[in-house]
Amino acid sequence: MAPHLRPGRPALLRASLAAVLLAAGGCGDTLLDHAADPGLIGPVCAPPLLACGGQCLSCAPPANASAVCTAGTCDFACDGGYNRCGGSTCIAESAASCGPTCAVCTAPPNADPACSAAHACDFVCQPGFLRSGAGCQRATAVSAGYVHTCALLADGAVKCWGANFAGQLGDGTHADARTPVDVAGLPGPASAIAAGYAHTCAIVAGAAWCWGDNTFGEVGDGTTAERPTPVAVTGLAPAQVVALGAGGGIAGTSFGHTCAVLQGGELRCWGADDAGQLGDQDNLTKLTPVPVSILPAGAAVSAVALGERHTCALSSGGAVHCWGAFDAGQLGTGSASAQTSPATAAIASGASAVAAGQAHSCAVVAGVLECWGLNSSGQVNGGSPVPGTVTSPLVPSLGGGFVASALGAGRAHTCALDTADVPAAAKCFGANASGQLGGAGNKVDVNLETPPPATAAAVAGGSDHTCALTADGGVQCWGANDRGQLGTGDPRAAVTAPAWVSGR
Repeated sequence: MAPHLRPGRPALLRASLAAVLLAAGGCGDTLLDHAADPGLIGPVCAPPLLACGGQCLSCAPPANASAVCTAGTCDFACDGGYNRCGGSTCIAESAASCGPTCAVCTAPPNADPACSAAHACDFVCQPGFLRSGAGCQRATAVSAGYVHTCALLADGAVKCWGANFAGQLGDGTHADARTPVDVAGLPGPASAIAAGYAHTCAIVAGAAWCWGDNTFGEVGDGTTAERPTPVAVTGLAPAQVVALGAGGGIAGTSFGHTCAVLQGGELRCWGADDAGQLGDQDNLTKLTPVPVSILPAGAAVSAVALGERHTCALSSGGAVHCWGAFDAGQLGTGSASAQTSPATAAIASGASAVAAGQAHSCAVVAGVLECWGLNSSGQVNGGSPVPGTVTSPLVPSLGGGFVASALGAGRAHTCALDTADVPAAAKCFGANASGQLGGAGNKVDVNLETPPPATAAAVAGGSDHTCALTADGGVQCWGANDRGQLGTGDPRAAVTAPAWVSGR
């Protein structure tokens, strides 16, 4: 028997069903419409055919492009780094045709226009210039740490590159950088920089700012917290810092200490002190600066150089004072004992420069280079690595006529500028396993003399890499590059010939 239907019930059911079908269909069509219209269902096409306009079409794109379907017809989309400003072809993006708008890029002075990886107009500084904001600058200083490097630019900006495992690049990250990155958060233009094992410091308006590893308080802010961006060193009088030195750990240990020269020649140090390298007569780590004690009466420090666990300072009258570890003779006093306060190195008076490596030291005295300490690779005597240690200063065998000026020391190599050459050239000797002495392909570990940049004005040594500041403010680097510490963008683990730091 048919069910009894009240009047009006069939119409209500029909309306409800129509509403359901309308909701399921989406745009006013119904499920039955889809089933009846195969044109709304795209075909399955076997490559290289392309489903387009309800059929399988053979679409042949130009070079550097992929086939696409646009408005039911064959079209193409250019691969990354290419645009279709050529109309029916894809051309490589360049400064003359950048991005989808085919923009023509321009550049500031001392730069060349470029199209960036983000498909926008950009620029690259010419060799010898480093990027700073929207322009290009010369450098005024370079400092090499264990596996990172930093440069001070003419406008006071600080750029760093290389390893960043402890935030030593100062950009707020822990990502290594093969090209220079900006140090973030300095309160103004810097006037000096110093790179240590895994920390870096700068002077801004006479105050010291540091960043990076802080295991032993080498950042100087009263804590042991790692600092991936700059923080102010505490305990120093305002506007008093005139020079800095950073060291420690370049043998792969985690030691680190820092020193600041103040106006009037006073010296303050902080950080690791296990071997007395802070010079305050004990072996206790200091998280903020402490005065170096018992310098000779009237001695005013003008420069400081820090090794792994020892420190040397240049004072008025050209004397060199060293303290800290003496396991390899790196204090140059001729005795075999460590010093927790300064001891005078046995050199003639009149020193004008001082440098410290892992466990060796050097000074320039009236144009003569004198070195002492660990000689495992000939980094002290410029020749045979025997004897293993040199406790009293000696003159390296660099050939006749060598007149030294500025110098730098790495883990186990030494470089000095020879002003007898016109223009001055850098000559390096010691360990060379990564090409840190310069000179293509030569892996001799002793007495390799090389003129890297022919117009060198300063030189800095890292663990196994070297950088030079040229007389016109360019920066060139060579040697180990496994963490990008050369700053050239080169992916190779070592580069033996000097190369310009990237201007990107």
